[in-house]
Amino acid sequence: MDDDEIERMRTKNMSKVTARALDACLKESEASKVELEILLNGPHGKMVVLTILDLAAATQAALRRGAELWKPFGAKENFLYDLITDHSDLGVRRVKNLLDAGWDPNLSVEGTQRTPLMQVTNAWNPINRDLAAMLLAAGANPEARSVGGQSALDFAPVSMRNFIQSFLRDMEQDTTNRASRKSRPTDPT
Repeated sequence: MDDDEIERMRTKNMSKVTARALDACLKESEASKVELEILLNGPHGKMVVLTILDLAAATQAALRRGAELWKPFGAKENFLYDLITDHSDLGVRRVKNLLDAGWDPNLSVEGTQRTPLMQVTNAWNPINRDLAAMLLAAGANPEARSVGGQSALDFAPVSMRNFIQSFLRDMEQDTTNRASRKSRPTDPT
């Protein structure tokens, strides 16, 4: 068996594992909940989570069922913080799906108390701008403070600071979506 054949077998196996995970997310049975738990704790747990996050319906179903999607990545508080570092289109979609499913955007990294919003405001670029907008729309608190006492605005270059302030003013004035931040679902876990 050559390297190409081994790689084809790996790819085929991973496709089967991720298909099982998606199926387990979308079925409402005790057996599928157990199956999902096994897959999340298995050797392919990270890939399983990323596949779930690729689909909005699977992400919502997994969180609604209490699946601990963060476990393959470490601490719950670090999960979104780590996900926002993937600036690919797929990475941004995963963050959006997680936030839309009700994930708390204000979880902070233990020790530093830095939030995902603080991380994305460090640099002005189109992806960080979009991530900041998603986090703010999901209820991220721009006034949260790190251990050093800085807020997201303190970390931001002037262009990002101006964008955030403008975005917050626009959210205040928006009368089309008056569902308050408090009415958003919270992290079910």
